[in-house]
Amino acid sequence: MNTTLETGLSTSGYLTSQSKTNGSIPKPAEGEVSEALWYACRFWPDHVGDDDRLSGVQDVLADFLERNLVRWLELVPSYGEYRDITHIWRRVEAVEIYRARAEGDPEQYERSLALSLEEKSWSSKQLGDLENALDTIQQAVNIRRRFASHGSLADLACLAKSLSSLGSRYGDVGRHVEALAAAQEGVELYEKLAEVERNVYVVELEKLLHTLSISHNELGQLKQSLEMIQRAVEMGRQLANEKSEMNVSELA
Repeated sequence: MNTTLETGLSTSGYLTSQSKTNGSIPKPAEGEVSEALWYACRFWPDHVGDDDRLSGVQDVLADFLERNLVRWLELVPSYGEYRDITHIWRRVEAVEIYRARAEGDPEQYERSLALSLEEKSWSSKQLGDLENALDTIQQAVNIRRRFASHGSLADLACLAKSLSSLGSRYGDVGRHVEALAAAQEGVELYEKLAEVERNVYVVELEKLLHTLSISHNELGQLKQSLEMIQRAVEMGRQLANEKSEMNVSELA
């Protein structure tokens, strides 16, 4: 079920799309949904409804809840079906799985917890739950910050990415001062990372400069906003030139 939903169906995306569906639920094309997929979509809550079965498939369910829950919610109603999965959701939500594991072995599982929190924040944002999206990404940033204090490039990069998301979530709820601070911290981290591995991190730095420019603009700091966007444009131009030169070199 996970694999098939991951590839996408013709019904995929209408819950989070900005386009109108005239109040109707789209139906998949004839033959698009196999009997095996439809069986799995209807009855998986029954198969994992008890603790013995649940304990053996937690990782698979965590993956489903993180990546394919919305696709499942789009498909099942198109056939006039409804399944209550509240009891399962409470027990197998990926964030809670990794949170429980991290209590016993934080070094092993807290990074996975942070990733799950980041993905949950993005999903909450897509579904319009902006306050929950903000709260969740704040938790992720706190975890990323603890690991980044050790100084590894990978953990610093993860923190920078989380800070970028945090700035966006603050902006979504109109907290532009906090959005500016988060974006600024992220920019400073990407600047340090780009000094070590420019080709890897300069693109992310350019993107975050755009976000920083928006935050300055929202606060009426037009001069700073212009400076950031000019810097981002110049960086983008340099990247384009470098890519062009690389292509010419390869052709030669």
